[in-house]
Amino acid sequence: MQKISPELKVIFAEDGLHAMELLDVTKKSKHLPCLIVLDLNMPYLNGIQTFERIKDDTELKRIPIVILTSGENPADKSFF
Repeated sequence: MQKISPELKVIFAEDGLHAMELLDVTKKSKHLPCLIVLDLNMPYLNGIQTFERIKDDTELKRIPIVILTSGENPADKSFF
């Protein structure tokens, strides 16, 4: 976790599986994030798999998600 300003916290997850674990903790504490940023090419759960799990969760599905990638695979764009 890194504090950017007193009102804003940035929490980093090294992969999609860790991101889902952190989101479970935020659900229990009732302090949901205001934005989720995903990379398509994450290990364990990639960005699409993580996105789908978030959107299938009734408590998380309304959180806006930004998905980034440095990949050049045209199939990556076809999902969206």
